[in-house]
Amino acid sequence: MMRTAFAILFLIAIALLLGGCTTPSPQVITQIKIERVRVPPELLVVAPMPTVPQINVTQATVAAYLTRLWVDDFNRRADQLAIAKVEAESSASQSSSTGK
Repeated sequence: MMRTAFAILFLIAIALLLGGCTTPSPQVITQIKIERVRVPPELLVVAPMPTVPQINVTQATVAAYLTRLWVDDFNRRADQLAIAKVEAESSASQSSSTGK
């Protein structure tokens, strides 16, 4: 009983291994399609400015406010650089594909 189960599993394994070695027929490309890269919407949205502290203003709250301004400005600049990079790559690929 054990030998027949082993033999069946062995034959199935051999069939799977041989089936995995087949090569698919090559696909012929007849049309070239160029797609423009879309900028993700989250890169186009500017974060709102942090609220200005007006009650119990201490140096710590002013420092926290300035830190939030600095971080938001850093993120905005990083997003602008990412958008510029995507647009530059997109325009470069379009100009090279049109032969300009």
